[in-house]
Amino acid sequence: MAIDLEVLDRKAAADDEINWVTAIFMGLFHVGAIAALFFFTWKAFLVSMFLWWVSGSLGIGMGYHRLLTHRGYKTPKWVEYVLTTCATLALEGGPIFWVATHRIHHQHSDQEGDPHSPRDGKWWAHMGWILTGKSMHHDTTTLARYVPDLAKDKFHVWITKYHYVPMIVLGVVLFAIGGLPFLLWGARSAMKQRLEAAADSVIAEYRNNDAPAVYEAQWKDAKEDLGRALEIDPDDRGIKGRYRLCEAHLERIAAARARPNARQKLLNC
Repeated sequence: MAIDLEVLDRKAAADDEINWVTAIFMGLFHVGAIAALFFFTWKAFLVSMFLWWVSGSLGIGMGYHRLLTHRGYKTPKWVEYVLTTCATLALEGGPIFWVATHRIHHQHSDQEGDPHSPRDGKWWAHMGWILTGKSMHHDTTTLARYVPDLAKDKFHVWITKYHYVPMIVLGVVLFAIGGLPFLLWGARSAMKQRLEAAADSVIAEYRNNDAPAVYEAQWKDAKEDLGRALEIDPDDRGIKGRYRLCEAHLERIAAARARPNARQKLLNC
């Protein structure tokens, strides 16, 4: 297994080390997503929504998460490889690093060793664990221990090392077909994913925090993030549901504050 992964040649990052390549590309990607607002066309918008579905639902949800991490279902190898390729378009790295990180998360959920526990704070659960430290940048030995199945597969090893290739190919195709609007709105699909991820991080942290005063601020932050996501895609039922959840909890917090033993009631929200 270790021999198969030697091609990745990865050393563990230090706890406080900034992953500059990741940070720079994430920053540029979001700048491009904002710039897309000045190049709006309905065709480009539809392309963005389609790519968001392909990368997020097919790629991350069905591919990296349910299929590769949990092996929740079986598919022919070519389907597995297609879903994996779709996931690389979400800018969340290659399958071996993603799956290893998620399996470690399930082994140590909200405990010491969880790579992105909300107990370590909202910023860490949302972006800090990606931009700094070793959570997304494990050494080869750790990877071999957590992903022995993927380590034996030459395709997964290759696409983990060159996970940026599908994104580059897609960018060239989008630019050739629709110019800057298609290219920038293709990038904008990441903005929607990050807004949703921010809200999810806030909601998760709320459930692990015993400070009622913080609850309200966190739910308001989540509501604002989801509101902006709804402006991008008003018909997304998943976002609508989480938005209504935020509203409901804010109402319960306000009602509990007006009653005796408000703090305990807030903790039970």
